[in-house]
Amino acid sequence: MTTLPIETPIKSRKPILAVVLKYLPALLLLGFLSLFFLYPLFLSIKTGFVLENKWSLYWFGRVLTDPNLMGQFGNGLLVAGVTTLVCFIISMPLALLATRCEFAGRSLINVLVLLPLILPPFVGALSIRRFLGQFGLFNLLLDKLGIIDLSAGLPPDWLSGGFTGLVIIQSLHLFPIMYLNIATALANLNPSYTQAARNLGAGPWTTFFKITLPLLRPGLFAGGTIVFVWAFTDIGTPLMVGYDNMPAVSIFRDLVRANFSPKTYGVTSLLLLVSVLLYYLSKTVFRPSVPDDAVKASVSSETVRLKTPATVAVWLLFGSVMFLAVLPHIGVILTAFSDSWIDTMLPQSYTLRHMKYVITRPETFQSIINSLKYAGISTLVDIVLGSVAAWLIVRGRIKIASLLDGLMMMPLAVPGIILAAGFIALTAPGTALEAIGRCAILSGSL
Repeated sequence: MTTLPIETPIKSRKPILAVVLKYLPALLLLGFLSLFFLYPLFLSIKTGFVLENKWSLYWFGRVLTDPNLMGQFGNGLLVAGVTTLVCFIISMPLALLATRCEFAGRSLINVLVLLPLILPPFVGALSIRRFLGQFGLFNLLLDKLGIIDLSAGLPPDWLSGGFTGLVIIQSLHLFPIMYLNIATALANLNPSYTQAARNLGAGPWTTFFKITLPLLRPGLFAGGTIVFVWAFTDIGTPLMVGYDNMPAVSIFRDLVRANFSPKTYGVTSLLLLVSVLLYYLSKTVFRPSVPDDAVKASVSSETVRLKTPATVAVWLLFGSVMFLAVLPHIGVILTAFSDSWIDTMLPQSYTLRHMKYVITRPETFQSIINSLKYAGISTLVDIVLGSVAAWLIVRGRIKIASLLDGLMMMPLAVPGIILAAGFIALTAPGTALEAIGRCAILSGSL
């Protein structure tokens, strides 16, 4: 009997072209991030660690031993810490009401509460002194109520040298970030945990502190980290309120003065190190894990239907917070249209002269056009890059998805001033990119 040989099945191999096409979008995206993010970032770090064309810790050590610079970092950390705490205090009750209660207009409130995010904080900082300065509107109100006497001497300065005003402006601008993270975590929380706690006799406060709050900590750390890094690296708001003894402002001033010394980049490196370290710790060490089923609700969330008086109270609470958030911007608008506003609660007369000046003057009008143009282009680029990256990470089934995800999220931990310093170093005199630019200019003029 003749035994026929068994043929070994040939494993199908994907065509090389198919593999290339599958990874090509991811590779192009990684190339874009490497050229316009990682390389400028590397230049920001490199310049601060070079002495006489050799790698050295000299300039970094100079930064660490400079008491003025360390004081700036201390101020920045204090502002960021207090701002994050205030954002938590504002956001937690609002998020609990929005997710655990049913009331008329809840969907509208969820939209309006995000309004402070689109209002630039440094614009509101322009009028903060009019409200909280020694002769601001708040002291005028206290004088009318008889609480203080403006004629008796110098009234209290509620800005406390700019620190209080800076914290107020940043908190009212950034609390929606914390609110979104807390509200999302609450919406995804498995209500069976709180139900079990109540069945065992735990009260509302015990349930909140023992069950709800620990399960919310991942969301709290995620939102808190973004708020902290944002407040720590802000530039415009500290400059406007006068509390500018902070590291990001110091870097900005050096770059504006064309002071590209290694010491400036040493401060840049330390600022980057602190920001990335905080972001990493929040994602790994300080961010506690929660049970898998804690965020997989097997039953519907419990909500309480509020009656009319409670609904009015909730609207007053949300409305008060949102009013305070937009109040500095209202002050800017009133100032823009005021013709005379001295020692009164509201302007004594109004005019369109200032607005006409802005529109008719070529410099200011062109600056508005430039802002709209650059913002529009940036938004379009972000939409394209973000959409491609999201599809590749979630649906692409590529092995470098985790690497791509990490690089796409890394800019959250990198201050914009760091990238600005890197791009300045990238185009500084003597670099290859600067030489290419000169050649392009010369060729265009020939």
